[in-house]
Amino acid sequence: MNKTNNPNECWEWQATKNSQGYGRVKIAGNVYKAHRIAYFITHNSLDSALLIQHKCDNPSCVNPNHLSPGTHADNQADMARKDRTGKVWGSENGNSKLTEDSVRAIKQELKINAGIRGIQAKLARKYGVAENTITEIKKGTRWGWLE
Repeated sequence: MNKTNNPNECWEWQATKNSQGYGRVKIAGNVYKAHRIAYFITHNSLDSALLIQHKCDNPSCVNPNHLSPGTHADNQADMARKDRTGKVWGSENGNSKLTEDSVRAIKQELKINAGIRGIQAKLARKYGVAENTITEIKKGTRWGWLE
C-alpha cells in the first residue's frame, strides 16, 4: 500500500488488482477486495450484505477514511449523483427516437388527456415509438429525470 501521512489522501493498494482496479488480497485461500478488508480491520465488523463504497471514487484506495458501508441502491445513487454511470441520457443517446422537447410534449399530453382511452397508443403512433415507451414515460421509468 502506498500510504501518505495525510489522512485525507488516497492510500493506493500496490499489490494485485482486478480488471476494475480494485485491490485484491488472498486470505486462507479466499480472495477479497482489499478495501473491504481495510474497512473490517478499522471497524471490526463487516456486514456481508453491504457494499463498501469509496467516497473518493478511487477503486484502489484502501484509506478507511474514504470508505463507507452502503447498499447497492446507495452505490447506484452515488454513481448517478457523481455522473459516473457511463450512461448517455436523453437525446444524447444514439438509440433515442425522442428529444427532450418531444418527451415534455408527451408528458403534457398525458396530463391533459388523463383518463382518455387509447391516448398512449395514439401518442406512440404520433412519435414513432412503442406504446410501452409512452407507458414508461408516464410511470417515470424512462425519461423520469426530465421535468
